[in-house]
Order: sequence, then C-alpha cells, then structure tokens
Amino acid sequence: KMLRESASGNANNNGSLPRSRSAHLKSLHHVETHPLGGGGGGVGSGLPLHATSGEKYQKELKRKKSKAKRTTNGWKAMSATLFVFVHVCSSAYYYNKMKSGGSDNVDALDGNDGKSETNQQTPSRYDLLSSEEDEDEQDRSLLTTKLRLELDEAKRQMLTMKEESQVMQMQLRDFQAKGMSGGSSSSSSNKKNNLQQSGNVETHYGGSSNNNGGIGGGLLVWNYETTGQPIEIKSTPSANRDVALDSRPFFSIVMAAYNQGAYIDETVKSVAAQSYERWELIIVNDGSSDDSWAKASNLMDKYGKRRIRLVNKRNGGLADARNVGMRYARGDWLCMLDSDDLLARDYLSRAAELVEEEHGNGGDIATTISGGHTGTGGVDIIPGCMRNFDAVSSDWCFPEGFSIVGVSHWNKFHASVLMKADLMRKVGGYDPGIPWGLEDWNFWLNAAKFNPIVRFVPEITFYYRHHKGTSMRKKMFAAYLEQTKAMVRTNHVELYEPVQLLHDHETIENMHEDTLKALEKKMQQFPLQPMPYFWRALRRTKKMEYEEAIDDLKIALNLTTSEKRYKWQMYYRLALLHEALEEYPEAVKAINGAFRDAYFNEILLVKHRLEQKVLGDPKVVSAHLVEATPTYWKSEKEMHDINEGTLAGKLLKSEQSHELSSLVAEQMQRMNALLQIATTNPCGDPSEPLPNKGEFNLAKNGNFNAQKDYWNPFGSGYNLVQSLSRSGSGPQPCAHVENDNDDASSGFTQLIEINQIKSEPLLVKMWSKSKDVSGTTKDAGYSLYVDIWYSDGSNDWGFNVPFNPGTHGWERAAAFITKDKPIKSIQVYGMLRGKEGEAWFDDITVSRGKDAACACGERQMFEPTENGDCEQCLAGMRCFLGDLFDPSVQSVVL
Repeated sequence: KMLRESASGNANNNGSLPRSRSAHLKSLHHVETHPLGGGGGGVGSGLPLHATSGEKYQKELKRKKSKAKRTTNGWKAMSATLFVFVHVCSSAYYYNKMKSGGSDNVDALDGNDGKSETNQQTPSRYDLLSSEEDEDEQDRSLLTTKLRLELDEAKRQMLTMKEESQVMQMQLRDFQAKGMSGGSSSSSSNKKNNLQQSGNVETHYGGSSNNNGGIGGGLLVWNYETTGQPIEIKSTPSANRDVALDSRPFFSIVMAAYNQGAYIDETVKSVAAQSYERWELIIVNDGSSDDSWAKASNLMDKYGKRRIRLVNKRNGGLADARNVGMRYARGDWLCMLDSDDLLARDYLSRAAELVEEEHGNGGDIATTISGGHTGTGGVDIIPGCMRNFDAVSSDWCFPEGFSIVGVSHWNKFHASVLMKADLMRKVGGYDPGIPWGLEDWNFWLNAAKFNPIVRFVPEITFYYRHHKGTSMRKKMFAAYLEQTKAMVRTNHVELYEPVQLLHDHETIENMHEDTLKALEKKMQQFPLQPMPYFWRALRRTKKMEYEEAIDDLKIALNLTTSEKRYKWQMYYRLALLHEALEEYPEAVKAINGAFRDAYFNEILLVKHRLEQKVLGDPKVVSAHLVEATPTYWKSEKEMHDINEGTLAGKLLKSEQSHELSSLVAEQMQRMNALLQIATTNPCGDPSEPLPNKGEFNLAKNGNFNAQKDYWNPFGSGYNLVQSLSRSGSGPQPCAHVENDNDDASSGFTQLIEINQIKSEPLLVKMWSKSKDVSGTTKDAGYSLYVDIWYSDGSNDWGFNVPFNPGTHGWERAAAFITKDKPIKSIQVYGMLRGKEGEAWFDDITVSRGKDAACACGERQMFEPTENGDCEQCLAGMRCFLGDLFDPSVQSVVL
C-alpha cells in the first residue's frame, strides 16, 4: 500500500474506519465497573472515561492511593504472617491429634498393619470425610495424608517468608552502609532524605500486582506486575553475607531457567569460575516441567561457599522471571544470563576495572537514588564481544556501536550485558506483556531515554548457545517478528514518528491468529498491563468488532498512568471507532484526548472532520477548534510526498526497495544465464545434437505418473494423490506432504547425475500449491532445494528457490544454477521442513540450459509434462529461450 494509506488507515475516507454493519450498535460510553476489580495500579476505575485525563483528578487519586497504601501495607504483612502462623499451628494440632487418636492413623503414616480403635476425638474443620465411628481405614489415611501435606506447605511458606525477610534486611543494611560511606560531606539529614526518596522497603504477600511491591521494592522499583509470590526460595549459607563493607563493585547475576536442566550445571559453573569474587547468582526457575529445579537445588551443596539464591515460581515467561529475580538482587550492577549460555571467566573482572577507573576519575560507585545522571559519572552499560557456539560458530563485537537512533531501529545488545542497577531502577524492569519475546529490545529502548553511557570490553565476555534444530518459540518469533516489532514500537511514541506508528497499527491489526492467542495468554497472566488490551483492540477493529474494541481501549486507558505518552494512540483509535458507530460527541471527546498528548496531521484531520459533524451541538465542547484547512488534505500526491519525506517514510521505501531488489537480482541471474547460453549458438551446432523429444528432463518421473518410482522420502515422506491440474482441466497425480506442527519435516528427494565436462547453466524448476503453511515470508523451509556435488569432489549445500507460505494455488519456482566449475550431480528436494501445513508438488524439471533454450519455439516456455516439452507463455509474461519473465520486474532491470 501507499505510505499515506498506511498512515491514514484508509485512503478513501481520510483515516476513518468502515461503518459497522449495523448503524444502531450500542457502545459503552463509561466504564461503570472496572472489569478487573478496583486495585492494582489502574486509574479511573468506575469513572467516566475522560475523567481519567484530568490533572486534578490524577493528583487526588494518587494522594488517596498513597494514604491507603501506607495504611494497608502493614496490615497485609501482619495478616499474612498471622494467617500462616495459625495455619501451621492448627495443622500441627490436628495432625498430632489424628496421629494419637488411633493406630490406624499411625498405620497411614508408618505403614503398620494394626487395626485401629474407636476414635473419640471431635471432628476438625479439616475433616472432609464422614465423622461416623466406623469410618474406614482408607478414608482416615487420606485425611492424615492431607493434613501432613498442609503442614508441609505451611512450613514451606514460613521458610519462604523467613528467606524473603532476610533478603530485605540485607538489602536495607547494604543501602544504609552505602549511605554511611558516601563521604563526610553528606549530612545525616541528606541520608535520611535519600532513604525516604528510595521508597519503603516492604514485603508483598499478595498475588499479581504492579504496586512496586516485593522484596527490595524501594531499592529496585518495578513498573510491571508479576505472576505472584514465589513457591519456594533456597539460599546457600553465604548468600546473606555482608557485601557493603568492601567498596569494590558488587555484581548481581540473574539467571532465568525454563526447561533447561541439561545446561544449568555448565552455566552455573561459568559463573562460579569468575576471576572476580564479588558477585551473587540468583536462579529463577520459571515453572519448568523438566528437572531444572532439581538440578539447580543439587548445586547448592556444590557451591555452598558462593552467594547463590534459588527462586521457584509459576511460569510467566522470560521477562517475568527476570523481574522476580531482580527483586532479590543486592548488587550495584546487574547482568541477565539465560540458563543455557555462559559468561567468560574475566567478564566481571574487566567490568570492575572499568568501574573503578571511572571512580578514580570522580565517578560514584554507589547506587544513585534520585536525580542526576543514571550511572557512575562515566559508565552505565558494559557490553563485550559475544561468541556463538554449539550449532553456530561466530563472533560478534557490536560493529555499529550504540546510539539512540541505532537502538530505535533494532536491538544493539545481546542478553548478558552488565548495567548499572540505577539504570534498571529507572527503567522499571522488563515488560512481560509482549508476545514472542523482544523484551530485551523493549528494555534498551526504555533505557535509551535516560541517555546512558556505554563502555566496551574488547574481548569475548559472553557465549551464546545455538541449539541444533529450532524451538517452537523461536520459529514463531521468526515468523511473527514484524508484528512483535510493531507492538514494541507503540510502547515508545517519543522515539518514533507518527507515520511509523500508524503503519505499525495496521501491522498489528493484521496479526496472525497464533499471535492473538499468545497475546491473550499474556493478558491472562498479567491482566494489569494496558498495552495488550490496546493491541487486541486493533485486531478487533480490523474484524469490525467495534464494541469489543471500544471496551478494550477503555480498559487500556484506565490501566494507563497519566505520565504515559502513548495514551494518544488509544484515544485516537477510540475516536475512529465512535465515528464508525456515528457516535460523534463521544468521538470528539476521544480525539481531544489524543490532541492533548500529540499533534500531527492525522489527529488534526480527524479532529477537524468530527468537529464539522457536531458543529453547533451544545453538548459538545471543543477547546481547540481546527479552523485551518491545509491544501494537502485534498491532494493525495502532496500527502504522499509529505509522508515519504519523513524518516519513517524513507525507511519504509528502503524496505520496499530491498524486497524489489531481491526480485531484480533473481531476474538478472536468469537473464545472465540465458545470455551465456545464447552467445554459444546452442541450437545451431550440429556437433552437439539435441536430445529427442521427451528426453530433455534429467529428473526421472518428474510428473509422478509412474507412482513413487525414483523419488525417495525425506523426513516423514510424502503421498501420491490426485489433485486438480494447473490448467484446471482435471485431476492429475502429484506429491502431497503435510506437517501437523512446526517441528516436523516431510518431502521427497532424488539424486540426479549431471556429469558436466565444462561449467554451463543448469535449469531447475518445480510447481507447488499450499494450504495454511506457517510463516509470513519466503524461506528454505518450503522450497525447491538443491545440494550440489562438483567434479573435483567439493560440494555446495543449500541452493533453494522458496515458495510463498500461507494458502495459494499452483506457483512456479525456477532458477538457473550457474557455477564456475563442472557439476557432477545434484540432490533435488521438494520439502516442507520446520513448517506446519499442507503442500502439493508437481512437474519437477532438471535440464541443461541449452536443451531448455532450444526445445521450444517463440512465445513458448519449457515445461516438460506428459503432454510434451513446451507450453504457451503465461498471460502477461514474456518467454525467451524457453524461460519465463515478469515484465514488471524486467522493466526495472532494464
């Protein structure tokens, strides 16, 4: 589409949405009751939508929340402690009563076979079974087992609370020690003010919340809710040792683990082997279903003298696991480490040298609490070179460097980069609501707003493991990358032009069903994150589910704090929805909400259009009527030129040119091959007679007319089926493959002898159609694939011509293989590898370029079938020397 169309939403109605099928759909103008309850950081619950944007209202709401928080936080902690204490005591009491009340209870626990006497005890409130005296032994065994499990659970909760209390005390003591050592110039009153500015250190015992609660809540402040209280916490004896007595930097390494039990030992070993000793390791098991927790627990004895803490929690994703782990961090510096990657032995040592060097130049090693620069006076982020290993071997040293413009285009850092704890505090953690990942890029975009200073370590500091094969999540991430990138950009409106963001809205509107499912799962896990509701509203708008989209936008607005600048996107889309439902007063209110936070052409145009519809309506009050009517509003060409002149427009044009350039390169390669053939006068040399008709194709049984002869299965193999022919004249035999998941592979293959004496072009061609093949772009997973062996014994793997994913009719993939040395043989594949869906293949051709060029007449293309070697050129295409060309691309080449 034209860039202007992408930015405006619809070229024909100036940014408006299509009308709903019913003009009388009723929309909700006010959110009377917050669907998620009244707490948890949302604003404006139970109030009219636009009341949330008033500054006076926001201040009053914050004052009330602050007062309520001070009142309730103490009671929460006290109530939780009292509840667990009573639970332990009552469980122990009834457990012992049951154990002493009859021999049958002893049997249930100790395995004895004696018969029980009559139990005269009074039934407890835990007794869910019959209270009759003749209650059988099996029911009593179930009851005592239940009580034992409840007692164990209560004891575990007490131990977890004790562990968290110790961490909280250590963090507070570290903080106070840093304040005491901050220099003689700091007065006690200043230290007290700094401590107050850092917030109260409190323990949060409830479920999901975004109230910045949790261990160390005042020292590392989080903007994101988590999946709730950890299930279990373990620590080595050294984990709670003092760390603030030494002025050297202290590093906290947070390792998130999910089903990586096979690699945890090696990863922890790389941390324990550090040449610098002032570090702690926090391992967060993110609800693994394998032995990750058991493997991590076994390491406690092995590394008992190291500062290691284990946290076991419900599954919430990588971002959530990191956020939970950082709540227990005590370091001045933080480093994220995935549980299958490795740290280089001297990374922390080199980083400490940089920090101390800056400290010697006047920087401050201690964590800055408020105001001023984010870091040490000279460094906030310390990356180093990355080495890829296992399935891939290469080194990466950030050749582009770091800049705000650069990071806004794409992520510049790998996961394991040391950062100042103060920078993390200001950013507020990792966003857990983004489907398919990109939490690292989203984090660095947030960090870029604080203008961090980066110092680089010019050596390998991190080893990134590439697994053989590809996980489902990585495949989904690759397939839906552009949709996820669009979501991330909408989080950062201050870094991107409106033209880019409106184009991203369109991308999100068209999100795949897999992305929608992943998004809704995130919404269930983290219901207080506003942007997932916004993203789903865009999808619902595309499906013309206008009322549901309005509901999502209102929830998003109620969950968004007043300082978030991305709110204009929600108001803007809300205005278009109300306009589509012909609810113009509500639409004007919404567009005015957008206008308060942002100004650009589309907002001004919609505002002007809506005001004209309600002009004179006494119920509508618009503070800023749009009186100007720019001439470019009526000039499509002028609007197109304006949008193309923006940075976003130039980048989009560059992407479109890149896509076209790949087509041009493919056409050029084929044209050069045909030119090479034509210059040798191939059809007029009597010393090299052409093969007989029907013998041009070196691929045996290329039309699958001889059952499965010559074609061997690849992966799960293939089936022969009857399918409608390319001409539509009737059914024909073809190969059919089907994968029910993205880890499957299927197809067929044939080894073909070529035996070239000298190098010359070789034509390979295949036809295919598909149904619901996963992925969004062409790749080798669904392709005509060729491995090549040369006469000198060398080889060349992976030549491929891909097909389009999704669902399509018969599609042609063809290419000339032109190499600088003779080809001995090739292995040809028709494959569906690493993709879900169905595909049909037919009419496979391998031929010398010379034979293909001379086999057919003018306006014919070389297509060997059971009916002959040549077919008429396709409509709208050009045929030359038996090959087929797209004239629209050819004109660009010429």
